[in-house]
Amino acid sequence: MKTRLAVGSFLVACAIFAILRNAEADPAILSETAYPSVAWKDFSPTIDLSSPPALRQTESIDLWDGMIFAKDRVVLPLRTAGGRVLWSWEPGKLPVRSEIQGDIQSIAYDDGKDEILILTTNKLLFLRRSSLAILRETPTSIQASDMGVSGKSLIARKRNDFTVYSLPDLQKLRTFSGPQAQFTQNKDPQRAIYLADGTILLNSTYWGAKLLRFHPDRPEIAREESISIPHRALLRFASTGKEDFVSFDPLTSTYAAYRYANGHYYEMTKGMQEFENFSAVRWAPREQNLKIEVVIETDASAKLAELLVLLPPLETYSQTLSGEALVQGSEIIRDRHGNRYAKLFVRLEAGVSRVIVYAATLRRYLFQADLTRFEDQLSRRQYPGFLKNYTADYKEFEIHNPIVESKKQEILSQAGASSRLFLEKTLSAAAAIPYKGDGRFDPAPVIISQNHGTYIFHKRDFARKRSTRENRLGLAASGGRHRIQSQDSGNVASWIWLDPDGIAQPSARSRNHIRSISGFRCL
Repeated sequence: MKTRLAVGSFLVACAIFAILRNAEADPAILSETAYPSVAWKDFSPTIDLSSPPALRQTESIDLWDGMIFAKDRVVLPLRTAGGRVLWSWEPGKLPVRSEIQGDIQSIAYDDGKDEILILTTNKLLFLRRSSLAILRETPTSIQASDMGVSGKSLIARKRNDFTVYSLPDLQKLRTFSGPQAQFTQNKDPQRAIYLADGTILLNSTYWGAKLLRFHPDRPEIAREESISIPHRALLRFASTGKEDFVSFDPLTSTYAAYRYANGHYYEMTKGMQEFENFSAVRWAPREQNLKIEVVIETDASAKLAELLVLLPPLETYSQTLSGEALVQGSEIIRDRHGNRYAKLFVRLEAGVSRVIVYAATLRRYLFQADLTRFEDQLSRRQYPGFLKNYTADYKEFEIHNPIVESKKQEILSQAGASSRLFLEKTLSAAAAIPYKGDGRFDPAPVIISQNHGTYIFHKRDFARKRSTRENRLGLAASGGRHRIQSQDSGNVASWIWLDPDGIAQPSARSRNHIRSISGFRCL
């Protein structure tokens, strides 16, 4: 029997085998229990930025103008031919505009009084948030590039120096300076973002897409943070809640909401899900239709073929399957390990038969996890005892060989107690091995000592992982030459690990009638 595997545009790892009608088969791949059930929690942006209104042709925004988020709306200072305008937009409604006399230096939001503060050349204006009507004004000589409100105090920044004033009388209380991190190259910040807990984020177009986080009470403790965003859009980046942010920048056409968690800024999109306070997060789902087509060549005597198709799990950390449909008269079965396969009955005609035997909707996510915290959550789960088979030693592994042990200890010494570093170091070492297509099946110690990979050079990688039992995320599965990998340009991979005995051959009786399964592909 000749079997071929071709993978289409969105690549899903599959395997198929044909067996005689009424034959017994038990395809055993890595158990689906290696993908523990995760209680994903949906969450959405705090503000809908899918349809931001365009500015009028007579309106423009200066590069250095800031932006604030006031309870439920975006607020921007604009410039027109007639002077300065404060522009406010609540999603689902029309923008509100208010003309401001004099130039606008900076703006801030006082959530305690639900008021917007505008600093002009010689006044501090207090406006009603909803209508932008001016409630009162206070003469002042304060100069500030931006400002924020913390309790009953106003914090004003000029270059890298901050001054704290009392509200509403604007009495000077104290001053402090922002930190100077190495990556700033002594360039002063161009924008400060004020958080509700008193934390301040600094950024500058000179720094790229980076932020410097610190608290005024401990300015010597600062943390560098990176974010995937056009760096100029950070000039119009504001806090919308505890660790939620929004970027609203007409100059770069950046309109996005972000959540800061686990040291990362995640752009919040529809379909985003998180697990246990962002121990793991998956986002940017893409849906595609999956179809499995088989091409069978037969003679006139063959009328019916029974096929067993090994199916991917319904859910992994990075993908889900839904809306499964089979050819009529077929069914999905789970084997004793919990793996799924489709038992298909395909009616044949003499010659070549092409049949779509399976269809489903595949949803794939980008996935990221804090391995230390995520592994801790997974460690609470109970795993079937037979999964220990997947960390067993084999002659190709020789996990207790001194060469394997030495390489393992070398990587462990570099990684310390960090699971993440161990995996990174292991993958880096494996990626550095030159591949030599010599058709050999050398064990891991030989590959390590010769430093070039053979047909099953991946065994070297798994020997080290098995020797340290790094298998909780399904990284060490059953090994060997029946591995099938599929990966697309989005770096989303599906894996199926076949047991060496997991493929059944047609019996002698069927070989006379089913000449070959000459094609199999995922459309």
